Amino acid sequence: MSEENHSHEDDNYSQKNDSRNDNPIKEQSVSSYKSVDKFEKTEVVVHKKLVKSEVNALGKNGLRVLNDAYDSTSGARGGGDHLNPPLVAPATLLVNDESRNQHRQWTMSLVEINEGMYLKKGWYFFAYDHGLKVGDTVTIERTLVMQNSEVLDTIYDITFKRAEESSSGSN
Repeated sequence: MSEENHSHEDDNYSQKNDSRNDNPIKEQSVSSYKSVDKFEKTEVVVHKKLVKSEVNALGKNGLRVLNDAYDSTSGARGGGDHLNPPLVAPATLLVNDESRNQHRQWTMSLVEINEGMYLKKGWYFFAYDHGLKVGDTVTIERTLVMQNSEVLDTIYDITFKRAEESSSGSN
């Protein structure tokens, strides 16, 4: 029986080698060939000026990330069609924060409410801890680490800009 398994393995090996010989470019070592296929893709999930309900812990929903209609804050249409793969709720996001010259991860829950997606749990702690106010701009980016078409890892990064920084730069 072990000879039978061995012969099948040899057949599979031969078939793989035969298909490689058809294309001499693929003769590279497997490790270097795979590393070429691995890449990162970064997308903006949300880029918007904050409104009162997004910085007030008594706010109803949290930080609005996506909605089903046209979203002028991010340029998205149809609930995040610009994201591939799209965001799916409910989900827990680990969001990287590099502000204050330190690295911190915030756990935020992504929920679907009515016709939109919101960051809820964890968002208000982040907003309070950083003293975010109405008019401040928040950007959340998603980086997908991919190999071929498979997502190996997803990384979320958050940055913000104070409203007074924006207005002082335009004078």
